[in-house]
Amino acid sequence: FVILLYKEKEDYDLNPGSYILNRAFECVDGSYAYSVKKLPKNLPPWTYYLLVGEQGERGPWTPASALVPIVIQPTQP
Repeated sequence: FVILLYKEKEDYDLNPGSYILNRAFECVDGSYAYSVKKLPKNLPPWTYYLLVGEQGERGPWTPASALVPIVIQPTQP
């Protein structure tokens, strides 16, 4: 599976390759899980758009979810 993060909602429609994060992982026993806690800590505060994609051993990824807004906020000390 592939985790993609876009800065703007329309970025995926206008240019699917314009993601700011693209991470691929293997499915385990046909399942996958990803914690947003694993996102880079240096992302500036913003509302980003997360997309889960699927990808075989060959070829490009294809969407497996809708774009989901996620809000990145600074953590409080």
